Amino acid sequence: MREGFPNDVKQRLRLYVYNATPSLGVTWIDDFMIATHYLAGSTNVTSPALLMEPGQPSDEREGLYGIYAKNVTFIENHFATLITNENIHNYAPEDAHV
Repeated sequence: MREGFPNDVKQRLRLYVYNATPSLGVTWIDDFMIATHYLAGSTNVTSPALLMEPGQPSDEREGLYGIYAKNVTFIENHFATLITNENIHNYAPEDAHV
């Protein structure tokens, strides 16, 4: 999918796998995030979603956006593997490309 994007933006699409049990999914696009949380023990139930944007620079509190950003960055740095064309065969069918 990434290979179909223009060269100046294709590296901005990053997909990861990680070796921890997930409790949420995060879609981080430029300056906003959508987080969906899994409802354990509930089959085919729509999960709540949070739309988060960064607060004003003058905010004294970090806010949810900052908390989620730190959490996602921690997961990327300690538990995640970036999916690349070189390793995608470990995670997807042979003919898949990122």
